Amino acid sequence: MPTYTNSGNALLHVKGLPQAKKSIEPGETVQSHLELDLDDYPGLVRTSDDPRWNPATAVHQPSGAEDYSVDLDENTERFQIDNLSDETVTVYYGAKTNVPGVKVPSSMRYEDLVKGRVATLVLEFSGEIPAGYVTVTEFAEVD
Repeated sequence: MPTYTNSGNALLHVKGLPQAKKSIEPGETVQSHLELDLDDYPGLVRTSDDPRWNPATAVHQPSGAEDYSVDLDENTERFQIDNLSDETVTVYYGAKTNVPGVKVPSSMRYEDLVKGRVATLVLEFSGEIPAGYVTVTEFAEVD
């Protein structure tokens, strides 16, 4: 999400600005999740490469045989579980009492769109999970 400044004297109408913003006033600085082509917007200057765009809000790598709880970030829209272990991972939404859980077999990926409907995931493993073999990635909503 680079940062841009309108260094010109004219209002710039720019495609790719966040949310409902459609233009940049002279002297105004904005961030965009898109790389803007400066040739298309005279007077627009890229003032920083930061903050860099990253849709991941958190990454978790459980290990061992004990249940593992993931408290989802409040901005998480969806999550993805990559199971590279030889074990089956069972995912419960909110608590283990919320059955049935979703089974993620060995060498599989599971994704779901949660959009604030659940705050916690509980992972149950059929056996010992080596470090780095199961990854839970949370993703934020993209403008």
